[in-house]
Amino acid sequence: MLDADTIDIDDLPATLREMAALIGLVATLTLVRHFGGTRLYVPKAAAPEHIIARLIGFEAMVRLCTHYGAQFQGLDIPRALDATIAVRNREIRRQAALGKSHRELAREFHLTERWVREILGEAPLPSGQADLFGGR
Repeated sequence: MLDADTIDIDDLPATLREMAALIGLVATLTLVRHFGGTRLYVPKAAAPEHIIARLIGFEAMVRLCTHYGAQFQGLDIPRALDATIAVRNREIRRQAALGKSHRELAREFHLTERWVREILGEAPLPSGQADLFGGR
């Protein structure tokens, strides 16, 4: 899950980095959680009862409206999957360095042990294990 404590802003798409500079990272991630993968129509004028104001605060909405409100087509809010994966992978590396096994990491992050080894930059097949299609 993306949150301001774990994310590296450089992992975000350019549109979200721009938005974070405008309204802050926490507000941007709130919009991603609620509208990610959809188009968000930002009104020309902010209203306290608008869903955007309720989610990120009226002042942040005013900044959004001032900057994006004239865009009739709306804003496409990315889901930020690459950033989510980067956060997950950093956490896997951190926990592996603390001694968690591949099996524990695979179960915790709902991955295969092989994928955990890939994330850790280790050989995908343990020595002596036969390749399913190549047969060694």
